[in-house]
Amino acid sequence: MMDQPYAFRQLPEILLAPAMFDSELACDAYFASFKAKVEAKADAKRARIRESCHPWPCKASDPVCSNPLCEGQRARVEAELVNHLDQINGLRARVPIVPP
Repeated sequence: MMDQPYAFRQLPEILLAPAMFDSELACDAYFASFKAKVEAKADAKRARIRESCHPWPCKASDPVCSNPLCEGQRARVEAELVNHLDQINGLRARVPIVPP
């Protein structure tokens, strides 16, 4: 993985949310913040990939020269982002709103 230079897979992340909220507004604000944090983390990973990846050995005549290793890293970041956003949507759907 991009984050760790080890030969083993990164540990899975578990997304957790409060068991209940006092209002719809509090719930919406919490999950909007949660999504923003997940998206910011993906942006930071994309930036690290951009900084560390260099073009694959190409010819001057090649119109586009992308590094397949970098493309794989980018694809993993995008897949992870989609997965986390889906999990957040699932959490949001299951959290009850209980007025005080």
